[in-house]
This record gives sequence, C-alpha cells and structure tokens, in this order.
Amino acid sequence: MPDWIEPISKEQARSAKQLPVIPLRWEATTVPTTPVSLPISADLRVTPEGIQVHAEREEDPEQGQSAANIDVQFRKQDIVSVDIFLEPKPEDGGYMRYADLTERSRAIICHRDPYEVVQYFESTFTCDNDYWLRALAKAVKDRLGVKRTFSDRTPPPF
Repeated sequence: MPDWIEPISKEQARSAKQLPVIPLRWEATTVPTTPVSLPISADLRVTPEGIQVHAEREEDPEQGQSAANIDVQFRKQDIVSVDIFLEPKPEDGGYMRYADLTERSRAIICHRDPYEVVQYFESTFTCDNDYWLRALAKAVKDRLGVKRTFSDRTPPPF
C-alpha cells in the first residue's frame, strides 16, 4: 500500500458513515412526568451507549408555547425495544400534523421504568420524511444491537 494511504479500522470506517443527528418530533410519552411539554422538536443521536435526545422549542406566544431546551438519554441497557412504523402518506396530500399518531410514520422507543412500577415506558417520535426513521432503524441496528421491529406500509417510490 502506498505511504500516502492511511489504513483505518472497520470501526473507524463505520463511525465515519454514521449519521450525526436524526431530526424528529417527540410527540408523546407514557412517562408520568416529563421535563418539557410535548410535542417538541428533537434531534436524536445513536451512540454505543444509547440514544441521546436534544429537544428544543422557541417561544411562540401565538401558540401559547414557552421556550424549552433539554437533553436526555435512553441508556442502551434501559432500552427494551425500538419499533418503527412507516405509514403511507394521505392520498389527498393532507397535512399529517392533524392525523392520529397511529396513522403517522413513527418510532416508539420502549424504555425501562427505573422504579419497576410498570414494565416499560414508551416515547413516540414522528417525522414527515421517512428517510430519518429509516436512518434511526439502521443506527439502532448497527450501533446498539437492541431488539427492533420495522414495519413498512409505504408504497414503493415508483
């Protein structure tokens, strides 16, 4: 191999291809108290330690929303499963924001209750662009190795 080509490990090559941030919207959770009101924009980053969430919202007096900014992590050992559902877009081109959560493409992260009162909590994230949910599915598979399901009900692009 020529001197000017520097070999890298498989881990270095894999980490170079990782998506740095996955932009989603944190819609709902079954956790009894949340540090911010939902829904809120959230950037997810999948690391070997878990799924990091940075949620942020600017103040919008017209909508009655206050500013919020929080960072949380679902630790790998606390993630029970990640279930991703890709749903078809409405045929009339309607806006998905007003659709029921079960009609929207979404990711549901099931994470343990630290007090073991319930088996697990669910946090639901949505996105209008299925690419980001597919990216989350790939990152969870490649980086975490936790149980995941993937359900694609969207029609093929052509």
